[in-house]
Amino acid sequence: MLGELQPRHLAGVTRAPCHRRETLPAAAHIPRCPKCGGVARPNILMFGDGDWIGQRTQMQGIRLHACRQRVKHPVVIELGAGLAVPTVRLFGMSQDCPLVRINPGDITWLTEHDFGLKLGALTAVQAIWNALQKSSVAAESPSSP
Repeated sequence: MLGELQPRHLAGVTRAPCHRRETLPAAAHIPRCPKCGGVARPNILMFGDGDWIGQRTQMQGIRLHACRQRVKHPVVIELGAGLAVPTVRLFGMSQDCPLVRINPGDITWLTEHDFGLKLGALTAVQAIWNALQKSSVAAESPSSP
């Protein structure tokens, strides 16, 4: 899977639907295009997906490359993916930077530069934020003789 849940784009009309609309349990909650009323779908690339629109992902890649040129010491943070979803880990490995794995169940480290937090995502991110705030305050205070 590649892409993002928002924004949505129109579902293709070339494929036959899997269900008739009136038999689909959540038919009333199907997202619609605000302009034409057509069925909208997340802009996520699934296997064999001929209707996916890749321009947004291409632009994100360009912005990532520009950002990566400016950042000297990046860190990749993986939130809750586990070992079954290797996308973030593979990206981190391709960037040759440390990986912080945050997962309440699995924090297997892959290299000596990686780090794991056996916590839920929100708890871990809040703890990281608090530590950064304390570190920033400590760095700004005058040092003792």
